[in-house]
Amino acid sequence: MYKDNAKELVSFLEQRVGGSLRAVAFYSSDTIELLHLRDDLDRERIRRSVEPGLEILRQESQLEGIGALPFEDLNATVHLFGQGVLLHFPQGWITALS
Repeated sequence: MYKDNAKELVSFLEQRVGGSLRAVAFYSSDTIELLHLRDDLDRERIRRSVEPGLEILRQESQLEGIGALPFEDLNATVHLFGQGVLLHFPQGWITALS
């Protein structure tokens, strides 16, 4: 079910953002699947550069599970960087789309 939603999100972002969309990934505890990768980017380089940050996103996803925030389910986070925006959609404890 989550992958179906992810594919719909990729289509939406491709229409709205166009060529500025760099990558969309679906990850779990042991895999990263790139659902979208802009043609001028190297798949393995992106995978290697994203892997260290996934642990931070996994920890962020667990905030609701440990009662750190009083707002019920964590549905999404937005990270604004100097050269990009990261949308993170936690799905359960360890799976997300970014």
